[in-house]
Amino acid sequence: MIRTVLFPSKYVQGVNAIERLDDEISRLGSKGFILTDKAVTACIKKIVSSSEFKSSVIMEEFNGLCTEDELDRLQSLTEGSDCVIGIGGGAAIDTARILSYRIGAAQIIIPSIASTDAPCSGVAPIRSKEGHIIKVVNAGKNPDVVLVDTRMIAEAPVRLLVSGMGDSLSTWFEAESCYQSNVPNGNTGGDYIAMTTMTLARLCFDTLMNYGLAAKNACKVNAVIPALEHVVEANSLLSSIGFESGGLASSHAIENGLASYGTLHKNFFHGELVAFGVIASLLLIDKPRELIDQVLRFCESVGLPTTFEDLGLKGIDDEGIMKIAEVSASVPFASHEPIDVTKESIFWALKAADTEGQHSKSKKLL
Repeated sequence: MIRTVLFPSKYVQGVNAIERLDDEISRLGSKGFILTDKAVTACIKKIVSSSEFKSSVIMEEFNGLCTEDELDRLQSLTEGSDCVIGIGGGAAIDTARILSYRIGAAQIIIPSIASTDAPCSGVAPIRSKEGHIIKVVNAGKNPDVVLVDTRMIAEAPVRLLVSGMGDSLSTWFEAESCYQSNVPNGNTGGDYIAMTTMTLARLCFDTLMNYGLAAKNACKVNAVIPALEHVVEANSLLSSIGFESGGLASSHAIENGLASYGTLHKNFFHGELVAFGVIASLLLIDKPRELIDQVLRFCESVGLPTTFEDLGLKGIDDEGIMKIAEVSASVPFASHEPIDVTKESIFWALKAADTEGQHSKSKKLL
């Protein structure tokens, strides 16, 4: 039985880490192609136009979706580039990842937010013009360098950091389910989970529990303190290793179901929906009462949804819940749990999760 763990070649995090960009480009190549989100373009232009910046680069602004048309447009601009640098949110860095793969260039990823575990990954989705995933590309390697500037992260909206905590919250539970079920991992070429992955996935969970609330409060005032550093590392590095080398299970399957319902995918971030999926999954697979209570308290403390009302679904009927459950059960990784998962069992878990969330909130009011 072969066990594999996937890592970025180099991970750098801290205040002003982006100042390492010039050195990293020159180490990896002779000409860089920088793809930026609109929100950070002005900041990056200032950096690369300074007299201290020596690398030869081309800059281009991202159009907003990782589509085939956008990839074709960008590829036509990369002639002579041997290093692709993606700077921004998940879509921009996903596009940079695929672009570097297609032109055979080195890859530097600089996330401007800590809302997902995308920065360190070697896979990325291509979407339709409407935003739906049409295929997932495995780039064959993880980034050569990931630079995470925590000053930049601290200046981003707090809700994005909290959403990243919601995504990270699932990491240990889903890796544990895949490990218990002995599920081969498609991201690692069909290999199995190593103890390193399980240890880092558990560290991801413990980090959120210990530092999540302090990190959120620090981000509110754009303050970089150790708690924020710890949570950014959990969201960006530990969660990435955990999901990619461990696997996904019912938490993300339920996120898929929720995202398919009404306008939830427009009104809520991925990690927010995952967090509710975690609560439902803990009930689905019969986790201990103390653990369920701990997760509920954590979600309430940082502002992640714990009830249908939190998701804007107050009064949703059984027919609506079943529609969510049916989509969730159809997602392949729903079967990665150590028990049989059906649309009926997810339906019951969703209803129970809402009730647990309501009960936990009511206790705080007493």
